Amino acid sequence: MVSEAARLTALKGAEVLFYPTAIGWHPAEKAQYGENQYGAWMNVMKGHAVANGIFVAAANRIGLEKYLPDTDGIELRGKSFICEFLRRNTRTSLV
Repeated sequence: MVSEAARLTALKGAEVLFYPTAIGWHPAEKAQYGENQYGAWMNVMKGHAVANGIFVAAANRIGLEKYLPDTDGIELRGKSFICEFLRRNTRTSLV
């Protein structure tokens, strides 16, 4: 959800923004980019909560998906989480 959609949803009275996501990386890039990409995704989600004064729940898929045969596929991170808009509490899943 882009910032404008999140804002309009909050203005219409939503108390929680739900983000179903599939954030991951190519397995060969995990060591180099994995933690930074995950951190950037978390920052964007927390930013939606803070900017809109609303809770955010982000459910992220987990596992390895191979869309094409004979490819490395995409490794999905998991680590779904919920955060509140004052950023005092963030709860992250173990997987």
